[in-house]
Amino acid sequence: SRSIAAQIFSFARSTQRCIENPAKAMADNEYFKRPPIQHFKAIEQDDVPALVEMLQKKGNDQRLKPETVCALLLALYTGLRDASIRGAEWKEIDFTKELWTVPATRMKSRTRHEIPLPRQAIKALKELQPGLNSPCRKQRVWCYPLSLLLPQPNRT
Repeated sequence: SRSIAAQIFSFARSTQRCIENPAKAMADNEYFKRPPIQHFKAIEQDDVPALVEMLQKKGNDQRLKPETVCALLLALYTGLRDASIRGAEWKEIDFTKELWTVPATRMKSRTRHEIPLPRQAIKALKELQPGLNSPCRKQRVWCYPLSLLLPQPNRT
């Protein structure tokens, strides 16, 4: 908000509608500084086996939805970012070639990306296929509210 006010007052000064820009004086004020960004830490390598073991649980032992389990496993197996995984479509996944082709529009680098899928990832994806009854699930791997499918700000 301070930067917007500074732009307005800069315009007002350049068009001689005011004498000074009070927003510039606030630039060094600690109350207007953004707090430093704190990214989530990566999981420690020693903790990965325990996570995978927890994700392998089935039935009443598993507290997560199958879609969530599959998405987390794909993140571990492929190293893809969350936006690439969230937007996955079945047509991108070739089960015979064991290959996932992510279009450039969903990649941060804006280039098409081909990811070889390990057998564990293929198994996780195939476990989701029986739920293809809904119209959304016939096209998309995961069905979310529209707000989650839209591009999200990069936090990493």
